[in-house]
Amino acid sequence: MKGYISSLVAVIIRLTHVLECVHLLNLSNSDIKRIPDCILPSSLWRLNAADCGSLKSVSFSFYENYCVQSEKEAIRVSSFFNHPTREVLFRNCTKLDEEARRLLIQGWDFMKVVLPGKEIPGEFTHIAKGHSITISSGILSASSSFKACILLSPALPIKTVNRIHIIHCRLRSKGLLINELRFSEHYRPPCPQFLTEQLFVFSGRLFKEYLDDATTSEIQFEVSCRDIDKIVECGVQIFSSNSSRKCKEHNDGVILGL
Repeated sequence: MKGYISSLVAVIIRLTHVLECVHLLNLSNSDIKRIPDCILPSSLWRLNAADCGSLKSVSFSFYENYCVQSEKEAIRVSSFFNHPTREVLFRNCTKLDEEARRLLIQGWDFMKVVLPGKEIPGEFTHIAKGHSITISSGILSASSSFKACILLSPALPIKTVNRIHIIHCRLRSKGLLINELRFSEHYRPPCPQFLTEQLFVFSGRLFKEYLDDATTSEIQFEVSCRDIDKIVECGVQIFSSNSSRKCKEHNDGVILGL
C-alpha cells in the first residue's frame, strides 16, 4: 500500500485528512458546509469546491509560516508562494459568508480564485464597466504588481472550442504590450454554467520583463474571452515595490487553469 500512496497525485473525497502527496483536492458538488481551519499540503495545486451549494465557511491556509519576521524566512516563503499553477475554485458557492469571501479574494497573491459575487469589492480601487480599464495614477515602476478582479455575468452560456475556455488579460502602456496573462481550462461535458454572477481574481506583475529603469504613468488592462459579453465590470489594485506584500511572489503571466 505504501508504494501506491507515494505515487498518488489526485484524490476525490468529501473532506478528510489531506495527504502530503496530493495534487488535486476535489470537493465539488458535495454537501460540505465548512472547510475547517487546516494547513493544506504544499503539493496541492488545485482545490475544486465548485457547485457546493451548502458551503458557508472557509478557513484554511497553504502554509503555517505565512507571516515572517526575517529576510531569510521571507525568501523561503516567497519561493513557496511562487506556484504558478495553484488555483482555488468556488464557482456557484452562493452561501459563502463575507469572511470566507474576504479570505479567498485577499488571502493570497500566488493563485487564481473563482467565487460568486454581485460586484467588484471596494478594495479594488480602480473600477470600470466593460472589459477594459485605464489607470493613470502617478509613476508605476517595473517592480509594481497588481491584483485584478473580473465580474462575469451568468446571462450567457459558456461557449467552448474543443471544450476549452480561455481568458486573456493584456497590459499595455502607450500602445505597447508590457505583459500578457492567459487562463484556460479543458472542460468535461456538460460545460459548467454560472448560477449567478461570479468573480474571477488573479494577480501578476505590471511588466513581464523586469527592467530597473522601466516606468510608466498610464497602463491599460484589457480582458478578452470568447464570450466577451459575459465580462460586466473589472477592477484593479496596484501595489508598489515597497508594499507590505513583498514576501509573496506574483505570477508573471504563465498559463493557468480556469
